[in-house]
Amino acid sequence: MSYFDEFQLKTVFRQENTYLIFLLKRKEHINENQLQFLENKSENGLLNVTWTKTGTGNRLVFNISNLVCLSEYIKSEMPQDKFFDIISQFQKIMEFCSNSTMPVNNLLCSLNHIYYDPLSKKIYAAYLPVINSSHSTNIVKFLYDMNKKANVIISNSNVMSKYQEFLEHHMLIQKKCKNKNACFSHNDLYNFLHDIKNTPAQHAAPPAVHKEPERVNSTPAVQEQVKQNFYPVQQNPAYSSDCAFLTDSSGSRYVIDHTPFNIGRNPKSQNIDLSLSSIPEVSGFHASILNENNAFYLQDNNSTNGTFINKKRIKKQQLNDQDQIYIYNIPFTFSCPDAVTRTCIASGAVSQTLCVSSVSPASYAAYIKNIKSGSIVNVASYPFSSDEMDGIVFERHDPDNSIFIKNISCGSLSVENENVAPGEQVCIFSGCSFSVCSSCYTFYIKD
Repeated sequence: MSYFDEFQLKTVFRQENTYLIFLLKRKEHINENQLQFLENKSENGLLNVTWTKTGTGNRLVFNISNLVCLSEYIKSEMPQDKFFDIISQFQKIMEFCSNSTMPVNNLLCSLNHIYYDPLSKKIYAAYLPVINSSHSTNIVKFLYDMNKKANVIISNSNVMSKYQEFLEHHMLIQKKCKNKNACFSHNDLYNFLHDIKNTPAQHAAPPAVHKEPERVNSTPAVQEQVKQNFYPVQQNPAYSSDCAFLTDSSGSRYVIDHTPFNIGRNPKSQNIDLSLSSIPEVSGFHASILNENNAFYLQDNNSTNGTFINKKRIKKQQLNDQDQIYIYNIPFTFSCPDAVTRTCIASGAVSQTLCVSSVSPASYAAYIKNIKSGSIVNVASYPFSSDEMDGIVFERHDPDNSIFIKNISCGSLSVENENVAPGEQVCIFSGCSFSVCSSCYTFYIKD
C-alpha cells in the first residue's frame, strides 16, 4: 500500500466550485516552504492548494472547478498525437518538480486525481507539500494504467508498440529494484518521447514455432486480451470510409492505409502493423494483406496455427467485402473500398497516418451510469427526468450553461455525499456522483 493510500480524501462541491480535499493525520507535518512555493504554479501544471488545521490533523484543499478526471477524459476517443501530448505535459510537470527540488514522489499520480481542462487542453496534478516523503509514487505504473485504459485513435501502430515496450521494460526493472522510482525520471520519459517517432525500420521476425493446438472459438478472455493490444482509428476527411479496414468483435475498426499490411505477434518488428503480442498461438509474422492489380489478398506467412477466410484455411486468397477472416482464432471482418482507392493504396499514395471513422457521433449531451449495474441512461436534452430516478430533474441554466440536479419530490437524494432536500437544487459536474433512494449513479458530460 502506498503512502497516499492512507490519506482520507473526498470531492466536495461548494458555492459553484469543486474541491478535492485531503485529510492528513496529526503526525504528518506540512512543508510550509513547499506550500508557499506552490502558490500560483498552475501554469506549470500544479493545482492550487490551501492549508487549514483541523482538530484531527491537517487539511489540504485543491480547487478542481471546471476540470474533469483524466480517468474519464481518456475513455473518449482521442488521436494518438493528443495522447502523447498529455504524456509530454506530465513529463514537464515532473521536470518542473525536479528542477525546483520538489520531490516527484509527492505528486499524486492517479488517473482519478490528475485532471484535464477541456478549455486550455492542459492537465493538472495535485502536489502534496508534506515533510514525510517516505511514500512511493509509482509513475511508471500510472503511465502503464493510462496507456491500458485510454481509447487511443492510432495512426502508427509501431509507435504505440514501442511505447508499450518502453513501459513494460521499466516495470520489469522496478520488480528487481527495492526503490520503485530509482530506475525512472523525467529524463527517461523526455528522451523516449523525443525518440519514439524516429525508430529505424527493422526486418520482420520469422514465424514463431508453437505446438499445433486445437482450434477453438475465441473466448471473452482472449478477446479482452486482443482488445488491449489494438487501437481503433478515427475518420480522416481526405479519405473517410474509402480506405479498407478490419473490424474486430467489439466493433472497433483498424485502417489498412498501406500494403503489405502485416499482422503478427512480434511487436518489436517495424513490419508488424497489427500486433497480437498477448496471443502465443499467433506467429511472429503471421499473415499479410496485399494489394495486387487493384484487388486485396490475404496471405498466410507459413504460420503455425493458420489463417482463415470464412472458416476455410488458406495460403493466399482474394478478399471480398465483408469476408470473415481469422488470425488463428481471432475474428475480423474485412471491408473493402472502391477500385480508385485501392489504386492509391497500392501506389503508396495513402499515408500511414490516414484513418477511418470507427463510431458515428452520438446525439446525446450527457449520460448517467448506474454504478452497481453499469447500465447507461442517455441525456439528450434539458430539462431531463427518468423513471429510474423518480422525483428528480436535471436542468441547464443560462448564461454559463451550468447543469443542476433538482430534488422535486425524492425522499432521499445526496450529491457528493451531501443531502439535497426536496425543493433544493445543486450544480453538478462531469464525474459527479449522486444517489437516489440508495441507488448510486455517476453523471458524465459528453466531451
